[in-house]
Amino acid sequence: MNRDALRSVRGLLLPLAAVVVVAHLIRPLLPIDETRYLAVAWEMWHSGDFLVPRLNGEIYTHKPPLLFWLMHAGWSVFGVQEWWARLVPALASLLSLFLIARIAAKLFPDRARLRRWAPRLAFACIFWQLFATMVMFDFLITACSLLALDAVIDARHRRPGAWWRFALAIGLGVLAKGPVILIYALPPALAAPTMLRGDRPPVWFSRLLLAVLGGALLALAWAIPAAVYGGPEFRDAIFWGQTAGRLSDSFAHARPIWWYLVVFPGMCIPLTLWPRFWRGWGKAYRSDHRVRFLWACSLPVVVLFTLISGKQPHYLLPMIPILALMLARCLEMQAPEGSRHELRGVGVLLLVIAGVFAFGPYDTPWWAGIPPLLASLWLLLPHRSSLRRAVGAQAILGAALIIYLHLTAMPAAMKPYRLQALADAVSAVQQDGRPVAFQGRYYGQLQFLGRLQQPLTVLDSAGLGTWASEHPDGVLVVFRDPRSTSSRWSPSRWQRSLQHGPYKRLEYALMPAIALLPETDRAQPLGAGN
Repeated sequence: MNRDALRSVRGLLLPLAAVVVVAHLIRPLLPIDETRYLAVAWEMWHSGDFLVPRLNGEIYTHKPPLLFWLMHAGWSVFGVQEWWARLVPALASLLSLFLIARIAAKLFPDRARLRRWAPRLAFACIFWQLFATMVMFDFLITACSLLALDAVIDARHRRPGAWWRFALAIGLGVLAKGPVILIYALPPALAAPTMLRGDRPPVWFSRLLLAVLGGALLALAWAIPAAVYGGPEFRDAIFWGQTAGRLSDSFAHARPIWWYLVVFPGMCIPLTLWPRFWRGWGKAYRSDHRVRFLWACSLPVVVLFTLISGKQPHYLLPMIPILALMLARCLEMQAPEGSRHELRGVGVLLLVIAGVFAFGPYDTPWWAGIPPLLASLWLLLPHRSSLRRAVGAQAILGAALIIYLHLTAMPAAMKPYRLQALADAVSAVQQDGRPVAFQGRYYGQLQFLGRLQQPLTVLDSAGLGTWASEHPDGVLVVFRDPRSTSSRWSPSRWQRSLQHGPYKRLEYALMPAIALLPETDRAQPLGAGN
């Protein structure tokens, strides 16, 4: 079965590698999230403290350490390299595709095509490919949720070691992103006794409880020593702030309750532009108990995240594999022959992209709109294809779309996010023994990029002058709105910076502290005349 699953995902290796390589070459690490997580990993590596995460010298309590440990594993072999950190989520994506094929083979043993179709349908989603290139925790939690689902199916067939693997999935999920793993893993385990054949429910639920406790013990093997070493503040944060405290703060409905209904179809483009995507769901639900089981695995998760106000698109990334499994079964139940309409939805999408490139206010090459225009015209022409080829085409089209956007729109769009030059300059200042301060909230944007050896002093706007007077040899990282007419950041003063450039909708400058002092204070050393 594992060999069949490997063969099923073998055809996705090249497009996945192409997406990852192109993204690495063109897209910088994005502040705030990617640069922050790499900053935490770098500070753990630099300090040699692999137990308690830190950010800018302070204990970091927002995420568990599994992603950072995986980065350290590669760094111990290859050295501290950005490419390895960006490869970790791609490898987790590949593992998830393998688990999708494995689950399809177990859940639908009488439908051999589904183990080939399901991973291709998941990979086709542009959201899947985007997050395969981003240094975030979501593919780790996706792989853990699939490992839990795989273990649940094995447990219903009384295969040995299934509950141990479920406990492992829970423990790794907690170490990857916290107790949120239970939201993804428990619905399949609770639905399986009534919707899949296997062991009797009383034995099932007792084993489920023991497996959850086993997973908790695995996570506690890190959490308890970390809590002792990190102190009371860290202990309270990881045992309360990451569970009930964070959940209770989220029921304020900051985003509308219908938000995921709009966002999730966009996450699954180009599949949602495929007419077959919308057909056959009712028939599959009525005629196949395994499809009903998959609905029971996903619906509680979507409802819970809909009720919680802190909605982010990537919270539903673990639902894409469930969607792919259901869709593969729905497609198989439809007419086997292809249609000339199979890819017309993607053709319309490419036509829109061509129009945006041609007439939109974007700094893209003049030729950028020509390939999507030609591709859209070809896809809109009458032609026929088999259903098998249409499934494969969806995956290739998704990868081609992401690669093309990276090659055309991304270089211009990413200019305000490139902080490598600033990070190198700050590193050089620190190596000269001069203090550095950062204006505003600091999320570690420069820590990994500059391999900084020391934390930065964080100041608000009101404290800049005082810090400058106390550290006249220091350097400040300051920001301004380019439309502002503030006298502090007059054009003449801004031009005296050591370096300046764009940052998101603002501008940054590496400003000598002495530039903020009055002329009289610059003329004599601090403290002279006393």
